[in-house]
Amino acid sequence: MKLYYKPGACSLASHIALQEAGRPFDIEAVDTTAGRTEGGADYRAINPKGYVPALRLEDGSILTEGPAILQYIADSHPEAGLAPVPGTLARTRMQEQLNWIGTELHKAFGPLFREGSTEAYKAKARIDVAGKFDLVEAQLEDGRAWLVADQFSVADAYLFVVANWANFTGIDLAELAPAGCLCRPQCRAPLRSGRDARRGADPMTPTDRKQVRALMEAYFEGLHQADSAMLRDVFHPQLAYVCATEGDELYLDLETYMTRVDGREPPARRGEPREEEVLEVAFVNDRMAQVNARMTMMGRDFHDLLTLVRYGAEWRIVTKVFSYVPKKD
Repeated sequence: MKLYYKPGACSLASHIALQEAGRPFDIEAVDTTAGRTEGGADYRAINPKGYVPALRLEDGSILTEGPAILQYIADSHPEAGLAPVPGTLARTRMQEQLNWIGTELHKAFGPLFREGSTEAYKAKARIDVAGKFDLVEAQLEDGRAWLVADQFSVADAYLFVVANWANFTGIDLAELAPAGCLCRPQCRAPLRSGRDARRGADPMTPTDRKQVRALMEAYFEGLHQADSAMLRDVFHPQLAYVCATEGDELYLDLETYMTRVDGREPPARRGEPREEEVLEVAFVNDRMAQVNARMTMMGRDFHDLLTLVRYGAEWRIVTKVFSYVPKKD
C-alpha cells in the first residue's frame, strides 16, 4: 500500500494507523496547492478530489476519505486491534466518533487554515473549536482512556491529529481546559494523573522514559552539531515544523527543514556550549506524548513544544512548534 499525505494534515491519522498495523507500506508527500506529488506525478490523476489522504491498495485502486481509509486499515489488519469488531455496537460507536470528528471538529478548524479568512471569522472559529472540545471532554469525564470500548482505535488517532492543530492555529489552549489536556502538557499532566489513579496504571513505562530521554538527547545534539543525519532519526517523516514567532512565522516539511540545517554553521563549531532544558514530558497514552523544552543557540532563546508519536517501536517528533527571543545577556 502507498499513502499519499501532506505534512501536518489529517493524513497523519492514516499514517499512525498504518504504523500501528505493523505491515510494510510506502508514503509519498503531496503539494495540494500545486497538485503534484513528491515524485512529480499529477495528484488529481490519482485522486480527482485533490486533497489528502489517499491510499493506493495492493490491486492499484485508490481509496479516499480519512474515516474510510482508517477503517479499511483496521479491518485489513484485525490482529492489530485498531477497531471493534464490525457489526457490534462498539463498532457503530467508533463510526459515530469518526463521523463527528470529521464533520464537526475537523471542519471547525477550516477558517483557521483558509487563506483570506478575516480575523473576525477566525475569532469565531476559535470559539467554535473550544465548544467542540468541551464535548470531547464531557465524554472523558468518567476517566476512560480511549473514546470507544476501553481500547485504542483509529478514532483516537484521528482525534489526536485534529486536536494537535490547536497548537499552531492561534488558539489559547488554556481556554479549552480541561478539554485542551488532549494536546497541552500543562493541562494534560494533572488530567493524566487523575485518570492513572483511577485506572491504577501509568501509561509511561520505564522503557518509554528511556527512549524519550535518548530521543531528546539526540535532538539537542543534532541541533548543536547541525547534523541532519542525526535529526532524521529523531523526526517523523511527516514532520510539521512551525515557527510561531510574530513576524517570522514559518511552516516547513522535513526535507525543507533538513536543507536549512545543512546550510547553517553548527553552533558547536562556533564554540557555543549546549544550553537546554526539558521542562516537561507528558504522555497522553502509550502512543502519543508531548515535550515542553527550551534551548539557547545562535544568539536566541528558543521555546519548543514537541509532539511525539509512535513510529514502529520508536518515538519520533511529528510536530515541532517553537518561538524565540534574542538571547538574554
